[in-house]
Amino acid sequence: MIVDENAWPSSGAAQTAVEQCPNLSGSNAAQPSSQVPERGSPIELTQHLEQGTTIALASVSADIDFLRGQLDDLAGLVRARLSYDQTKEQAFDRLYSELDALKKNAALDNIKPLLLDLILLYDRMEHARQLAADTQGNLSTEVLQSFIQELLEVLYRREVSLIEAGPSSFDYNQQKAIGVVDVTDPAEHQRIYKVVRRGFRLGQRTLRPEEVIVCRVLAPPPSAKPDRD
Repeated sequence: MIVDENAWPSSGAAQTAVEQCPNLSGSNAAQPSSQVPERGSPIELTQHLEQGTTIALASVSADIDFLRGQLDDLAGLVRARLSYDQTKEQAFDRLYSELDALKKNAALDNIKPLLLDLILLYDRMEHARQLAADTQGNLSTEVLQSFIQELLEVLYRREVSLIEAGPSSFDYNQQKAIGVVDVTDPAEHQRIYKVVRRGFRLGQRTLRPEEVIVCRVLAPPPSAKPDRD
């Protein structure tokens, strides 16, 4: 195929054609590489708003992430505290149970000797009952006295002893008046008339005061005044 060179326009003719088509030349040659909006234009304001919104959202997102981390730490502390409280409560419950068991064992250890002594006293009384049955119900004074001595021995091992016979006058520290006997002699006032029950002492303290009946002097009746009428 033979192309006629005269069929193509020359460079001058092409330049003339471009100049004669201003729309075409303007559309191709007037496009810049980057468009910068005019200062103060709506486009510029929109871009500034978009940039501000983006920065604000990024800041809010960072704050939310920070708060989420703080809440996670707080939740961890609460869980740890609850677990600690539960563990501590269990430990205290176990300690209280052990102390209660020790207290019961200590109480039993303290009272066990007394109980054993009382059981031995029961054995003696049961043996005496059988003897009384064999002798047709006659218990001698010696047997009864032996019971008293054995019981006093049991109490003595627990540091309990009889209060020795006190003074003949009433003593508020170790005696308790449960009755009175009226007398006329002033010298008999506050004298011990009768000991009803013996007193006991635990160590140096009065465990049970001695119960006694005390003499009391009656006040003389008032003298009658003469009638002046």
